[in-house]
Amino acid sequence: MIKKITTTAFLVLLFAVLTKAQVPDSIDISVTYQVDMELEFLKGSFDPASDTVEVRGGFFGWGSEAPDMVQDPVNPNLYNHTAIQKATVGDELPGYKFYYTGGNWEGGDNKTYKITQEDYDNGFAVVARPFNDASLDNVINEAATITFIVNTAGAISAVDNQPFATVNSVHITGASAPFAWPDGGWPDADITKMIAMYDNGTNGDAVSGDGIFTTEVTFPKYSPLSIEYKYGINYGDAATNGGGNDNENGVGTNHFITLSAFLESATVENTFGSMGTHTLTNVVISNNVPDSIDISVTYQVDMELEFLKGSFDPAADTVEVRGGFFGWGNEAPDMTQDPVNPNLYSHTAVQKATIGDALPGYKFYYTGGNWEGGDNKTYVIKKSDYDNGYAVVNRPFNDASIDAVINQDVTVTFVVNTAGAVSAVDNQPFSVVNTVHLTGATAPLQWPSGGWPSSEIDRMIPMFDDGTHGDATAGDGIFATQVTFPKYTGFAIEYKYGINYGDDATNGGGNDNENGVGANHNITLAAFLVSAKVENDFGVMGQHDITGQVTGIEKIEIVPTQYELAQNYPNPFNPTTMIRFQIPESNSVTLKVYNMLGQEVATLVNESLNAGTYEYNFNAADLSSGVYIYTLSAGKHFSSHKMLLLK
Repeated sequence: MIKKITTTAFLVLLFAVLTKAQVPDSIDISVTYQVDMELEFLKGSFDPASDTVEVRGGFFGWGSEAPDMVQDPVNPNLYNHTAIQKATVGDELPGYKFYYTGGNWEGGDNKTYKITQEDYDNGFAVVARPFNDASLDNVINEAATITFIVNTAGAISAVDNQPFATVNSVHITGASAPFAWPDGGWPDADITKMIAMYDNGTNGDAVSGDGIFTTEVTFPKYSPLSIEYKYGINYGDAATNGGGNDNENGVGTNHFITLSAFLESATVENTFGSMGTHTLTNVVISNNVPDSIDISVTYQVDMELEFLKGSFDPAADTVEVRGGFFGWGNEAPDMTQDPVNPNLYSHTAVQKATIGDALPGYKFYYTGGNWEGGDNKTYVIKKSDYDNGYAVVNRPFNDASIDAVINQDVTVTFVVNTAGAVSAVDNQPFSVVNTVHLTGATAPLQWPSGGWPSSEIDRMIPMFDDGTHGDATAGDGIFATQVTFPKYTGFAIEYKYGINYGDDATNGGGNDNENGVGANHNITLAAFLVSAKVENDFGVMGQHDITGQVTGIEKIEIVPTQYELAQNYPNPFNPTTMIRFQIPESNSVTLKVYNMLGQEVATLVNESLNAGTYEYNFNAADLSSGVYIYTLSAGKHFSSHKMLLLK
């Protein structure tokens, strides 16, 4: 599909605002990647005498071709590798992770780094982090034993999408020792890196032969709090593993649990194939936890982006920290504007806690029903907080930054089907659906007050079933409305519907009638999105895909001197990535994407373009994980690159 071409030149405008200058040319920048291995050494999983450390990624290769890092002669915990990368101010370098001998990868998403003005001016940058971003404040303080339980009933192979004929064995692997990921492709020979699970009444298994497999894993002292892992059925048995050993879900889709500083033991129960973050049960805490003390906690929020997008007025609006400690309503304290930086608002409260305690959940809020979206925010007391007697909880509102907001107004068409709708208040079908309203956490959406009082219907956005406002067919019970989110809005949008708001006779017993409190819909916007659509069924909550996206390519007003197709960024990606190319003269241009079988899967551009530099925001939501090749053809010029989609 050919995308709309615009001349907005977002990057030039952004730098004009920030630096009053044009985007500087890309130059060769010496980038030193540095990793601190101290905690891996302390917990006994890394041996500097025999193990090697590598930086792997889009620039270095994700396999054994990545370079070994060099141990620092002054600080033996540090390992370095320097590489030349062509970039300019604001460029995001290719994704990477640190890795060491035996399948020990960093967990979580790929790491990234953006070139700063200082990096550009100096001609060098230092990307320095501890392995897994671990410090003494975010590791366990003693060994913790976790009982992993996985139910294989109805399990389906993610390779061939067929049920397993038989489940003879289950293994577990992950990112933190004693877990170790197999090499790419999960070769049969790497079964020694996997930890066996049991369905024979041993190793924590409750009932023999019931298809529920169990094993106990002890994570050593200094292990990170976040544990990433995955299961595999019938590892090494090609006849029964469904076409591959990595058969629970797509590449890069894993399970997560979060340990606590003084955890002694716990249990996590999973269903094979149901990925994401899971809650620990049977939690046992060590007797070595230090006593709770009074800690002065300062909550601080940066309102700059809310001000820039025009939804927050510091002259008229108040900001509050609301939550379990402060109260979720109007009783929460107003925060105080900082006299030096007027974007910052603060409030200090004394809370009794010890190391590893999670403070009561909270959110920032400002005048007019403007809540932060997503789950309640938390903060865990660190050793340094405990030792100092104070902590600072500092975040921008909605955790938004200039790198995670839309770069122009975006209009989203919300569509909800009310067929068979049931009230979440009395669990009965609605006798009639006269109206539907939309509300949410991100302006112009706003939540009503607690209990959703009828008097606050003006905070809701009405929806239509009359063939207007994006509604396709009048009178079919499918309601629609169009909402424009202003520039600088964060990517994450949280929202909810309400039927017959304010009509006690037909709303089923309350206005907040789609689902339980805190159960909402979520969509994710993208930086260059212009418009999109989301279609929902009333009552079916969670994360939804957006369709009908208009993004387009961006022409950057810098005339190049040669043809060039840049490496996409980010890479790997999910599901969007930016492809930049430049042409020094007017020409007929095609930009296409192929799979590894040579089959064309997308035509992104197929038209005549003037000389210039262009960027295309490619959305691969409809494609499966894997390696793809994108090609640029312009006159006699042809070039191509590989890119990796990880879902």
